[in-house]
Amino acid sequence: MGGTLQRIDPSTGVAQVIDELDFRGVAVAVAERDLWVAVMDHYQPLAPAEVIRLDPGTGEVVARVPLPDGFGFVHRILPTSGAVWVAAMRRDDDWGHYDPSLIAIDPRTDRVVGVRPSPGRVATDGGSLWASRYLGEGSWDLARLDGATGEILETVQIGAERVGELLATGADVWFIGGDDVLVEGDAINATPRYRLERLDPSTGGVEIVAELAGRGGVVDMAASPGSVWLLHRDGTLSRIDLP
Repeated sequence: MGGTLQRIDPSTGVAQVIDELDFRGVAVAVAERDLWVAVMDHYQPLAPAEVIRLDPGTGEVVARVPLPDGFGFVHRILPTSGAVWVAAMRRDDDWGHYDPSLIAIDPRTDRVVGVRPSPGRVATDGGSLWASRYLGEGSWDLARLDGATGEILETVQIGAERVGELLATGADVWFIGGDDVLVEGDAINATPRYRLERLDPSTGGVEIVAELAGRGGVVDMAASPGSVWLLHRDGTLSRIDLP
């Protein structure tokens, strides 16, 4: 089963199909003025995924970049000033996922130039990568990675027992933090309590912006002037207005 890539004209709201994909697309990003779309074969677990580079005006395929063998699942495409990074995992015969990695594509040559282990959830502010890292015993930090090499440049300790989705905007790094709440003192029946938090990269300060009780797990985030938007696992969308 294939898929389509569509463009919406903001002046008319009309959608136009600009490309028919060989396989279903799983991630899209804009970098170097082109569209980068990751596609994967949902019927062949060991088939490597592929990143297709498209001209956004014509839909013409500029380049096809196959990922290394085994990397059949793509979570996100993360453009930086130094590379186009692909957050991907290997798949086995039973469709299991393992070996989370960051795969670097050089946009000048359209070739894979490096593969690094992924620390955790990863986001990009366009220049650097930001990643969550589990340190053990319910402790996490956020790490800023070099956008060209993936090397860790700095880390910031955060007070959360769980960390979910990340969003980096340049001025701020937003993340879903959580703590386990015990039900009548029973650790087995602990339920997570989540909140939207903000890291100021210039100071290292972290603040709680909003409690997310009862809103469900967050699978994606986006920012607009004065608000942060959260896509929940049940398909609902929340807007958090900033003070």
